[in-house]
Amino acid sequence: MPLIQWTDALSVGHDAIDRDHQRLADTVNGLHEAMLAGQGLGQVSAALDEIVAHAAEHFRREEKIMAEAAYPALAEHKREHEQLVEEIAHLRRRFEAGESIYSLRVLQFLSDWLIRHINATDRLLGEYLARRRNDGPAV
Repeated sequence: MPLIQWTDALSVGHDAIDRDHQRLADTVNGLHEAMLAGQGLGQVSAALDEIVAHAAEHFRREEKIMAEAAYPALAEHKREHEQLVEEIAHLRRRFEAGESIYSLRVLQFLSDWLIRHINATDRLLGEYLARRRNDGPAV
């Protein structure tokens, strides 16, 4: 069973953002599967690299969408993204230093963060973008 089960409840109503979130969930699930299968440190490290790359790509796209839509909470939202990147880097360093307990912590942190971020911060963005589509110029 996947760690993150994608459902419509996680949709924020913006196709590009939802696709990115699904891809991030799939990547976290891939890391989970690698850990469950007892794959080597190299496989887990590669999965972490993939998560970092997907997250960075998603954050750039999302921040561009927010800027183009004049999203009033852009600065706060961007800070959340930056904090995640810092936390992943910190956890990754500890994981690579051989602290195996942190492999589970990394996985739980990523899963919790993604779901919490989607359900709170990104949901507000989705609602804002929907209002803009309905009230003003297309986004």
